[in-house]
Amino acid sequence: MTRSSVMAIDWIERRLFWSDGIYKQIHVGNLDGKEKRFLLHISNNPNWIAVDPTVG
Repeated sequence: MTRSSVMAIDWIERRLFWSDGIYKQIHVGNLDGKEKRFLLHISNNPNWIAVDPTVG
């Protein structure tokens, strides 16, 4: 994991979302640490990440 600013957990799909404040990116990965991947670029550091696991 990189230097994370904020994190959120999707407890249904067992995924972790986190922001990388240095590269201004959002990443996602499984809670077991496998299958980490880049999700999107952001314009600034978020103060929070919201996950709605009921939407999918």
